[in-house]
Amino acid sequence: MDFSLLGMWRTMGIPARLVVIVLAIMSVYSLSVMAERLFSFARAKEQSRKYAEKLRDMLPGHQMLEAASLAATMKYGHIPRVLGSGIAEYNKGREALRHQGPHDVGEFDLVEAINRSIDRATLRVTADLRRGLSGLATVASSAPFVGLLGTVLGIITAFQLMASSGSGGLASVSAGISEALVTTAFGLLVAIPALMMFNYLTNRVEEMTVDIADASNELVDFFMVITPMLQRGKSVDLPKARHAVQNKAPGPDPLFISVTKDGGAYVESDKTPATPEQLTTAMREAVAAGKRVMIKADAQTEYSHVRPVLDRASKAKLKGVQLAAEEIKNK
Repeated sequence: MDFSLLGMWRTMGIPARLVVIVLAIMSVYSLSVMAERLFSFARAKEQSRKYAEKLRDMLPGHQMLEAASLAATMKYGHIPRVLGSGIAEYNKGREALRHQGPHDVGEFDLVEAINRSIDRATLRVTADLRRGLSGLATVASSAPFVGLLGTVLGIITAFQLMASSGSGGLASVSAGISEALVTTAFGLLVAIPALMMFNYLTNRVEEMTVDIADASNELVDFFMVITPMLQRGKSVDLPKARHAVQNKAPGPDPLFISVTKDGGAYVESDKTPATPEQLTTAMREAVAAGKRVMIKADAQTEYSHVRPVLDRASKAKLKGVQLAAEEIKNK
């Protein structure tokens, strides 16, 4: 009896050979998915890093058309695909707001339109990042059972040989047992790497999803600063934005949230800083009452103190939340 792999293949019955062939196909598929995903993730990380570095220089200069064009050239990066969609929506919305004539679209919430565009792009990009992972999970979970099927078939072969030989010696059952052991080992050999890589790649997708959420929130915060003034046809110098603007829009008086230089957030004229939960509740109630929410801060307040308030409004999907700023006069 030849117990080499080739020898055992020759002695295998047709059912056991079919099991081995199925496991070989599953192994090739899982290896191809692993290689393709690792290459795609590395390429996406590199393009996203380059885009983030260049976008950091473009946003202060309001180079929105250039930023959208650059994102279109980096079609494999997860960050440029999502942020590029939001910036392109901003460019289209800005042109629509400035357009006059019979096809004038009128006033609309540009920040909300950007949010929707980013949400749609995030769903598409996340689905693309997960491409192939479901198949990898299927291989990891089913390969041991396919190997177990080979084990069962090998044991059946062993009993058939035992019956045909009329004896229960080791020589009569060794071939069937070897088939069972080989298919079981092959099934585990296919499943273990697939399971390990599935967990690794899933964690990579989660990390990139977090990067997308962080970058999207920062971009939306940036648009929340410049959009209120742009919708009135004015330009804003972000680094020099001052304390607040007077509310001249019709409708109920807005709810003002003041952020101090020490990071405290105060609702209207309250003397004590509000907790994050109180801020969210106050903003929800104001929006439900048809009021705008204006977040204001003086020139000494760092943006890192204002951003958490903007993030809470963005995550709560509240409309009408804006950052108060003044138009900078030319000296």
